Amino acid sequence: MKLAVCVVLFHPTEEDGKHLSFLKRYASHLFVYDNTQENRGLPAVYNDALSQASSAGCTHLMILDQDSRFTKAVLDQYLSCIGRNKENGVILFSPKHRGVSSQGCAFKKDRMSLSSGWVIDVSHAKSIGGFDESFFIDEVDHEFVLRAWSKGYTTISFDNIVLSHRLGKKHAVWKIRYTCYRPERYYYMLRNFLFLFDRYAGHAFVKERRGYMLKFFLKSLCFCSNRYKIVKMLYRGYKDYRARNQGKRIDIV
Repeated sequence: MKLAVCVVLFHPTEEDGKHLSFLKRYASHLFVYDNTQENRGLPAVYNDALSQASSAGCTHLMILDQDSRFTKAVLDQYLSCIGRNKENGVILFSPKHRGVSSQGCAFKKDRMSLSSGWVIDVSHAKSIGGFDESFFIDEVDHEFVLRAWSKGYTTISFDNIVLSHRLGKKHAVWKIRYTCYRPERYYYMLRNFLFLFDRYAGHAFVKERRGYMLKFFLKSLCFCSNRYKIVKMLYRGYKDYRARNQGKRIDIV
């Protein structure tokens, strides 16, 4: 396996620089995208990294969010497990994002996972057209996996390998846990889920995701302090879905 690594940054810090130096030890090529000014959107960045990795002769591409961290021991284990896996037609490998790492390479096939930490087979990803840039942000990973499954590819998720990943600050009221995001994110969350639902309405994951999204929006509207701006963004997202407007429509600041 010849590995390239893609890291997307937004207002990078000194700590991010240290993490990049750590990743250089593992990557044949390291692609770093500072999205602070240009804000191209994740699928465009990922597609660019796939093209560069392919041109450089890399067989696999790891993608990492800014808030994701591997320890040396866990990353060594992850890459070793990938190298030992003999399953056919695997388009990507993924770690877990909750729990504690342990020994072994136990895995589950075709389990949905977050994109940070994916190790993607470059040729397989390019064969299905890469990432859908019309999504810009949110549901990008889910759309990619659902499309890969529909094309007959398999995904592998390791049970013993955990990537440290922050999903936003958690809050709780009356033991109800919720997370608040910038209002602009809610625009893309709703709009892109509706487009995802249109494409894959019959899939069990999408039906389950619909219930999750409904609960998420309701909790945000009940408990987040910026609820009025959230309502405005949800309305704009729904309007653009009905108008079939995709791509970058609102800046994430």
